[in-house]
Amino acid sequence: MLPVKSLLRCKYVCKSCEYKVIRIAELYEDDESGGYEFHSVKAEIFYLSTDSWREIDAVVPYVWYYPCSELLFNGHFHWWTNDEGHGGESMLSFRIRTEVFQQIRLPDVCAAPDGNERAFLVLNESIALLVFNPSEQTWFDIWLMTEYGIAESWTNAIYYWTTCASRAAFIVA
Repeated sequence: MLPVKSLLRCKYVCKSCEYKVIRIAELYEDDESGGYEFHSVKAEIFYLSTDSWREIDAVVPYVWYYPCSELLFNGHFHWWTNDEGHGGESMLSFRIRTEVFQQIRLPDVCAAPDGNERAFLVLNESIALLVFNPSEQTWFDIWLMTEYGIAESWTNAIYYWTTCASRAAFIVA
């Protein structure tokens, strides 16, 4: 199998005085037409102190690769994923110190494909999810996860809507 896309992220872990790099790779195999067909996703971690890679024994869903689809927050890497086993789109969390993955369901607003864009950000010391439609530019939603890792704690913090005649800019400071 051939890893066609891979994502690398690096973090220093203070308690173990260790630099770690996590790699999430999509694996493809040859198809009958001479191209490649998606097979699976695997995760590996690199330890700088031993100059070695270790495969993480976990089922990793497909990770989306687009701007603002990942976030480092509170000792965890987070990625936007598509996992049918968790109802479609969700957030994959990887705790760097313990090297454990957690799947976190997103708010129901993310359940259906609707042409809207989504972005992770940090707001008021919580993970936030910005939902907007770039072609309309008349509204956006901001959802906050008020209790880390608890899908039921997603709260619609801001809903902003305006008419085309009175558009306004919104800046998170």
